[in-house]
Amino acid sequence: MRRSLFGFVIVAMLAVVGAQPAAAAPKSTPVAWNKTTDAWAWITAYSSGSIQGAWCVPPGKTDATHSFNLRITDLRVEVTHKNCAHPVMLDRTIGPRRGSIQINGLLEGKDGKYTWRNF
Repeated sequence: MRRSLFGFVIVAMLAVVGAQPAAAAPKSTPVAWNKTTDAWAWITAYSSGSIQGAWCVPPGKTDATHSFNLRITDLRVEVTHKNCAHPVMLDRTIGPRRGSIQINGLLEGKDGKYTWRNF
């Protein structure tokens, strides 16, 4: 009797878990705004430590064209010279603002002094 009750409980739990609707895949479209006039931004998007994509943003431009079917947890900037060529003048990573899942990064500065922060 005990064994059948245990088996019934296990089967019932599996049925409940299997009947749950699948969660919608989180989507992210990180925004990278390069407000500098003299530096290029190499942006790398991460999800839980894994690289999901990377792209270059020229001075004075905003890029919000990269969408991902999962949540982007970190946005890294490498501030470089023209066309995202090395050397790297700043290498920083930001996560989403508290209470948000969206990451919007703002690069500011000039003449070798740059900041990368949420906006």
